[in-house]
Amino acid sequence: MTTYTGYVQEIKDGKRLKMDDGNWYGAFSASQCSGIAVGDYVSFSYQTTPPKPDGRTFNNIKGNVRKDTSKAPAAPAAKPAAGGYGQKVFPVPALHGDRSIIRQNSLGHAVEIVVHTCPGDVSYEELAEKAIEIARMFEAYSAGDLDAAVAEEAMRKMLATDHF
Repeated sequence: MTTYTGYVQEIKDGKRLKMDDGNWYGAFSASQCSGIAVGDYVSFSYQTTPPKPDGRTFNNIKGNVRKDTSKAPAAPAAKPAAGGYGQKVFPVPALHGDRSIIRQNSLGHAVEIVVHTCPGDVSYEELAEKAIEIARMFEAYSAGDLDAAVAEEAMRKMLATDHF
């Protein structure tokens, strides 16, 4: 058996610990990790299993995880800055994760319009192009691009006339 000492980076299911070496260690029962939190400095004994046929190994915690209170807890991970990809913002930046959701939704509604309004003698390519054209209008509205453009134009006019 080997002993590991370090900071807890992440906890799953109350019994799986991701440590500061980047590896996961698993206990048989959550009671073995009782009182342990992310950022705690801990030590425990573990045993690594022989490689499975798929090459995976497991680091099995033996006994209880012990918290070392003589060490200060690790600083929490930095949160994304305001407007980061996990944050809800409006207008939605072009590379924000929510943009793909807006696009999917816009395209779905655009396809509905195209299906119900286009004549039957139009090629698939033309239908697809029309659906994308309409979807881009919906996306610009839903993501706030149109509002941003109006605000930008108002600022430009205000700065050009020195009325502030």
